[in-house]
Amino acid sequence: VIDPPGVLKKPLEERNTIEMQSITALAHLQCCVLYVLDISEECGHSIAEQVALFDQIKPLFASKPLVVAVNKTDARDPSDLTPPEEALLQTMRDAGAHVVFMSTFTEQGVQQVKQTACDLLLAQRVEAKLQSSRVESVIGRIRVAEPPPSADGAPARRQTFVPASVLAARAAGKAAGAAAGAAAGAARSFRIGMALSAACRSSELSNAKWRYAFGFPLAAPWS
Repeated sequence: VIDPPGVLKKPLEERNTIEMQSITALAHLQCCVLYVLDISEECGHSIAEQVALFDQIKPLFASKPLVVAVNKTDARDPSDLTPPEEALLQTMRDAGAHVVFMSTFTEQGVQQVKQTACDLLLAQRVEAKLQSSRVESVIGRIRVAEPPPSADGAPARRQTFVPASVLAARAAGKAAGAAAGAAAGAARSFRIGMALSAACRSSELSNAKWRYAFGFPLAAPWS
């Protein structure tokens, strides 16, 4: 997204370097052009002057998606436009622009402007790809095959098929995983038992009766 410097209505040879940057960007970039028009005229230029500037730089928009965002509808409602002003906006529509009303202050219509610009840009890119020679060469090698319909005319339904070798590999993998888990569990149980045995050999219960709480001596025989 590029926000170029402002462009004033004057002959091309009288434009300064900053204005020429905008002219160059509009002329050479593959983009969707968003032309912002101040409906309230608080910018110091009337709608007629803003449309005149649009007509002057309109050749730069050739073959580019174009959206005219009529801004500051919070300060002036579009229904308040005079017939001459409505006619000026219609000339922009006739030039191929999509006129959308919005207000950056209340954010009303901002999302619609974004959506319109994105849709136009996407449609342009899709059209450009379809017209390229590369797409034509690829399409010629694509073949879509469909199974014939069943005897009653209903669309054929193909069941999912998994090769026997894949099923066998899955089963072998599950068996190996189960065996590894069992071996790990046995090793863990053995380590716990050895740790308990070592603890019993190195400790004495304070009460001798506790040593036979489970029917066999816990610590005395190993101490």
